[in-house]
Amino acid sequence: MKFKLNDKVKMQANTLWWKKGDIGRIVDIDDRDSLPYLICFNPNCTAVWRCTYEHAQWVKESDIELAHQLMKVE
Repeated sequence: MKFKLNDKVKMQANTLWWKKGDIGRIVDIDDRDSLPYLICFNPNCTAVWRCTYEHAQWVKESDIELAHQLMKVE
């Protein structure tokens, strides 16, 4: 698997459930499925059991890329 739990990811296309560039977090992985990653789009989500259905979607690997956060330097 390319991604791991708690990785922040960026969505790669527009769909009914998200827009290209939206940031989410991987909260569950099922490597036996064609849509192995459960992405939570609620920024306050800290655990899979807190992420409700309207804030999460199962996606395939090609739907996401790692979201690199830049460090602010002063």
